[in-house]
Amino acid sequence: MEDTIKPLWVKKLIRTLDWNGNYRYNSTYCFLSHDKGSGVWAAFAVADFGGLPRDCILLNDEELLLVDNYRRNANILPTPFKRVENNEKSKATSEINFN
Repeated sequence: MEDTIKPLWVKKLIRTLDWNGNYRYNSTYCFLSHDKGSGVWAAFAVADFGGLPRDCILLNDEELLLVDNYRRNANILPTPFKRVENNEKSKATSEINFN
């Protein structure tokens, strides 16, 4: 069995000057929102080694969905959610007992 490192999806407040100068052009980072006077909230994935990187906050469900949609539309991997193929959906629903 191959060991894999799971991504941990976090956000960090980045100075506007830094966002405009570097981060905004790097597809690793996803813009979330402006924070008045403080900078830009940006989302990204880090390796989950059992803790959060300094100055980072876990994404909530709404932010995860926003990042997932952005990354899928731009064909950027990884994405926060696994895509379920149509044949997997039909197999899963056929195994559900509604009685």
